[in-house]
Amino acid sequence: MFTRVVVLGRSPQLSYQEYVSLYPDGNHVVLSPRVLVTDERLDCLSYLRRSGGVIKTARIIKRAPSIHASDIAEYIAQTLKDFTGSYGVSVYGRSVYPLNLVQEVKAILASRAIRSSYKLPKHDSELSTAQVGKLALHEFHIIPHGKESILAITDGIQDYEEWNKRDYGRPHSDPKRGMLPPKLARMMVNLAGADGEGKTLLDPFCGSGTILMEAACCRPKSHECL
Repeated sequence: MFTRVVVLGRSPQLSYQEYVSLYPDGNHVVLSPRVLVTDERLDCLSYLRRSGGVIKTARIIKRAPSIHASDIAEYIAQTLKDFTGSYGVSVYGRSVYPLNLVQEVKAILASRAIRSSYKLPKHDSELSTAQVGKLALHEFHIIPHGKESILAITDGIQDYEEWNKRDYGRPHSDPKRGMLPPKLARMMVNLAGADGEGKTLLDPFCGSGTILMEAACCRPKSHECL
């Protein structure tokens, strides 16, 4: 039985290959280009730190022919003891965002004297990691899977601030030569199997050293060769 959802980033094919390289024996099913379900008992924090391509992990809380507003409201009311008052819903496989469902959750909670507010995705139908993190949202995912739908709640997000710091906070930039995005560099390191202890990584086209920097972040005790 699959228990967890993994959401991939902007380069889903490369992100998926990275996931498989990190968990070659894991049992999983791809639901869409950017979403897969797995029965792996992931250490969310350590995995998200290690991966460049996975942006969120979520725990599956319900499977049903369809997901209703009452399912989300009931979970908030009965299970989320640390409910911050703010929630959001990311949906997959739909051309129209279910705004009525999100609004109905708020109405049901209000009928139970639970104050709440919701946030809508800025783009498409998915909340960004920055929205979830900065606004402290309880994010729910609705994902079609065959004849049923999956309801999941986010339990881990990529550290977008740390990635942005390493990307935009570099001491020097060279737009003519170009700079490899750190997330892409991390995926390349993981795909090369160069994140293990005792391995030496050689980068003959190191440029600004992004690949070596990401390898060092994976293995802070190792030495890289320039």
